[in-house]
Amino acid sequence: LWGILFRVDCRAGDSTMSKRSRVGKILEVTWEDAWHSSEYADFEKIKGATPLILKSCGYCIRDDKSGITLATDDNGSDYRHLSHRPASMIRKVRILGQSK
Repeated sequence: LWGILFRVDCRAGDSTMSKRSRVGKILEVTWEDAWHSSEYADFEKIKGATPLILKSCGYCIRDDKSGITLATDDNGSDYRHLSHRPASMIRKVRILGQSK
């Protein structure tokens, strides 16, 4: 559904992005995610809880002040399997390569 509703061509949209933009590149994004538990826990058990540190890789189709949007599939005109990481959750971005 996202592939149908949210069509972005990074090759055409590159000029509208910021100068630091990584649109059109293949990225590895290290980010902080929330965690949850269905178990009962007292304060002592949870007071040292920290976010999960995760990594996602994909084609960068959006890179702006709101964050980075990655897609895992690129058929040359459309993308699918989109995921957006808000800027406040991103710890590190590594460029893995250039998209075609």
